[in-house]
Amino acid sequence: MKMIREKDTAHHIFEKERDLDNVLGLFRFEEPSGYMTIRRVDDVFRVRLSAQEEIGDLEEIKEVLKPYLNGKVFMTIDVNQKKIVDYIETTGIKNWFGFYDMSIDTYDGKMTIGSIRGYEGLEDQYNHILGKAFEPMRTRHDFKPYDWYGENPAEAHKEYLEADKNNNFYSYYVNDELVGVAICYDNVIDVIGIEPSLQKNGYGRDFLRGVIDDMFKKDIESIEINVVESNQHVYKLYSDEGFKTDCHKRMYKNY
Repeated sequence: MKMIREKDTAHHIFEKERDLDNVLGLFRFEEPSGYMTIRRVDDVFRVRLSAQEEIGDLEEIKEVLKPYLNGKVFMTIDVNQKKIVDYIETTGIKNWFGFYDMSIDTYDGKMTIGSIRGYEGLEDQYNHILGKAFEPMRTRHDFKPYDWYGENPAEAHKEYLEADKNNNFYSYYVNDELVGVAICYDNVIDVIGIEPSLQKNGYGRDFLRGVIDDMFKKDIESIEINVVESNQHVYKLYSDEGFKTDCHKRMYKNY
């Protein structure tokens, strides 16, 4: 493997890395193609490593990572990188959770139950739906706070207004009752949730179809979404609706 240190993100290999503030190192791989980014956020080092095929020779990577593994570190590594995964686990850094990056580039599904509206200022209800819909998953994996939207209304407010400004805020109604909320950016469905007491009625699938249909009307080429590995019922839903798995990743942290 050949590892090349880059000075900026101009190379196309970094094009899907949206958040590259506070970069400490950018590395591009050849044979196999891939990359590694190292950032610092507050007192935590964040490492992202991805390659099309498993990397066999780890010596250069180990040498670069060595000073960071002694501090607080948060790592995202493709599941196919078994040798790197094995190495990281020998250092005592624990596997936190896995997730899938998924995408879809064509769609013909239509809503059959409810209807979609935009932002209407019902922020207490939005916070309740998104907070409680994701609370079980956040609790299971110790994402604190467990009810992020309920406990961060000011930050949630900013997120809602930003999405609304770009026509990327979706509220879902059934019989004139607010049932779901989704927030997107660019071509990504960032969050989509259904009121917990009304789940398992087909509303999640119907809402997803409406959001996808509207997003494709904006002349984007593909839609991306991700799902935590433990949410297999949601992963199956996305797969059934035509999303393909682009990458299966593992998250590691030692703090």
